[in-house]
Amino acid sequence: MSVDTSDERLGLIGHPRAGAAIARLRSSGAIVAASLVVLVSARSGLPAFECGLRGLLAGVIGYFVGWGVGVAVWRELVRAEIHAAIRRARAASTPPGDTR
Repeated sequence: MSVDTSDERLGLIGHPRAGAAIARLRSSGAIVAASLVVLVSARSGLPAFECGLRGLLAGVIGYFVGWGVGVAVWRELVRAEIHAAIRRARAASTPPGDTR
């Protein structure tokens, strides 16, 4: 008896645009968070080391937040693309005048 272990689920890894877009969101989230926290920390009069440390921590958190947002958004975009492709395929296979 043979068991089929192939996994045919669709994922974001193989999507042509999702991987690059998620990577951009991750890095943008890290840079924006780190920059904002360093700026606010410096304006409040904290020492440079403390500003840098807080900025580093904010950058790590921003990286993960950007990743989470990117995955959530692209998951929905890929679902929408799949549903649109199914609708197009059904419309193309339905003969004209058929109202099923």
